Amino acid sequence: MRMKSRLPRTAAVCVLITLVAVACSTSPSRSNSKATAQAASAVKSSQPAAARPESAEGSEELAKFFPDGFTVAKEKRGDVDADGDEDVIVVLQDSSDEQAMFKPRTLKVLQRNERGELEESVSNPNAVLCSNCGGMVAEPLLEIQIEPHGFSLYYEGLSRVMWSRTYRFGFSSSKADWILTGIQSGVSDRINGQSCNDELGAEDFGSISLREFDPAELETCSVP
Repeated sequence: MRMKSRLPRTAAVCVLITLVAVACSTSPSRSNSKATAQAASAVKSSQPAAARPESAEGSEELAKFFPDGFTVAKEKRGDVDADGDEDVIVVLQDSSDEQAMFKPRTLKVLQRNERGELEESVSNPNAVLCSNCGGMVAEPLLEIQIEPHGFSLYYEGLSRVMWSRTYRFGFSSSKADWILTGIQSGVSDRINGQSCNDELGAEDFGSISLREFDPAELETCSVP
């Protein structure tokens, strides 16, 4: 008899638990909904944004200047020839070569013509230091800076010594090229404290065009 009286009560409890579970699953509380939304937002914000070109048109505009297997390591837009148009400077990395990180990289200057289209003006495969030449920081090319009538390449590196270099170029309309106008360099030994700073001009290294420029061939200040 007791068993008969208990069975309906147990069944009722089971039914009640089931109904509560269904109600909870179909009608979450406001606090749970808010917590879920906040968690989803946190996850989304923690994920890095995918790199995208400025526009599909811009991507297509540049792609024709890249050989197969090359990717853009750096890109800078601005007026580098003082004609009022937006030109483009790009540094290319050979992604098909496993040893590319230890090799010089290509720098291209793309100028706007009278129709507003980009044309390749200079392409130098040795103009930019390798992507692993910065030592502990790996990538040494920190910035391509647009300057009046030209541009500059700014490098930094770190190992036992900290070093920096800036190469400045000015546009020559008569040569239709950019000429190296100055080099600033600094070195500091983190162990013995020795350091040096130097600034060189065309009177020190002669006339060097961007087409001929190779930073590996130019001496800068150093410490013993």
